[in-house]
Amino acid sequence: MNANWTSQIDTWNDLVRKGQGAQVARELHKIPAGKVPKAFLPQVANLCWRLSQASIGIQILFPDLRLKQSLGFESGAESWAEYAACLLEIGALEEAESILEKVLKNFPRAKFYLALLHFRKWNYESSLPLLKSYLKDLEPSYHRTVVEVNLASALVVTNHHTEAEQLLLDLQKNLEHQQHHQLLGNSLEISSQIHFARGDFDQAYETATKSVELLQGSRNRGWLYGKKWQWVNRLHREKRLTTELALEYEGLVALSLEMRSWETQRELELHRGLIERDEMLLNKVYYGSSSKHYKDHVHKKMSEHGIHEGIRDFFIWTHDQGTLDMTNEGSSDLLREVVNQGESLHSFLPKKLILHLFSDFYAPFRTGQLFSLLFQGEHFNPHTSPDRLFQIVRRGRDWLRDVGLPAEISSSKTGYRMTISPGGKFLISRELSDLILSHGVWDKFQLYKLLLRTSFRDGIFSAQNLTSVANCSARTSNRILQELERQNEVISLGRGKSRKFRLAS
Repeated sequence: MNANWTSQIDTWNDLVRKGQGAQVARELHKIPAGKVPKAFLPQVANLCWRLSQASIGIQILFPDLRLKQSLGFESGAESWAEYAACLLEIGALEEAESILEKVLKNFPRAKFYLALLHFRKWNYESSLPLLKSYLKDLEPSYHRTVVEVNLASALVVTNHHTEAEQLLLDLQKNLEHQQHHQLLGNSLEISSQIHFARGDFDQAYETATKSVELLQGSRNRGWLYGKKWQWVNRLHREKRLTTELALEYEGLVALSLEMRSWETQRELELHRGLIERDEMLLNKVYYGSSSKHYKDHVHKKMSEHGIHEGIRDFFIWTHDQGTLDMTNEGSSDLLREVVNQGESLHSFLPKKLILHLFSDFYAPFRTGQLFSLLFQGEHFNPHTSPDRLFQIVRRGRDWLRDVGLPAEISSSKTGYRMTISPGGKFLISRELSDLILSHGVWDKFQLYKLLLRTSFRDGIFSAQNLTSVANCSARTSNRILQELERQNEVISLGRGKSRKFRLAS
């Protein structure tokens, strides 16, 4: 039986290397629950997350790891690492990071997974030492080549172009000799980014085209990335959006949505905004990105193109796209709507959920991602966590309906997202956007502090003032101010009815 599983996994890995991962994914779905021998659980889970089937990997590993948990992470380090990689794929980054840091010493591949986690956060700089350290003791193999391709990608994003170029030249010679067309195509797409960064758009386009031709048979995301860089290079070479490029742009956006490559759509809009100097589109990309590192990337690209002071103090997200209309007429201030009427729900979690969903205009939030943001410090349980999250989603939907806000929480196989209804307009301030992205470590009192700071610019206010701006009861206002005072966020001035407060900073 073990020989059969060894042969099966070898076959699956070979198919993945040839770009036929879709076939393997279909076969993974057919595996009966509990039928994978324990010795092969990590290897099957590894295939699951590599083929975007992480939920299957979590389901098959969870029972075994639950038994091992009392023994600590030293027991079954490989299984824990593969489980963390699956958590990474469903967006539960905090728990994945915690597990990987615990198994680094016992299972070196965890360094690679931790580097991929930093990729997800757009924090490529932090991935470099992990990848280089992992490669030091890694024997020549297909996996080593995969790690080297990822290192090259991180080097390019962090502007270490000369080092990346040398690594890619060596890689591409070996990959061509070994006929690993999938990785060769991926490496050429990365090389095209180096030529692009140097302003050699013709060479960049040519290299991206070679990548697309190699990956044409698989039509996977690597193929899509190559097509994206073909378009981006032509756009920057022309320095304007021609009719032909506009038509191709619409096709690529549609293809990105079809392939669920939300980041490709985001990047297409960023480059279009840069070339057209479209302030509204650039602000949409900035406000609609739920990664602080990516926001910094947008700001940097704008500065490189001479678009200074382009990020406004607010953005209005509408049904069709967005607007920078300074009148804000008819828009709902998201901050004020959320704190309106104080504790209108028996828990703040539905409102926190809604705020997070408003932080990304492109990608849906995966179940693990939202669970980790709402239930900080808790472990993801594949049997109970999705339902706990759904209960919060249900209450969030009820709240949006009860207060009559023109938005709804939609769901799909890929996760949850906020959908703005026709005619809906939501004002999102830059301060609120920054607060939402502060690693999820904030509570309702931080929202009230922000409301006070934006409502009373001199920083002086009374409990009655808070009651007015938050549309809440006097009792709620007093409780909020007591908690903010306990947190040293506000300072009390005076006593009695004339008592005032001042923000501590």
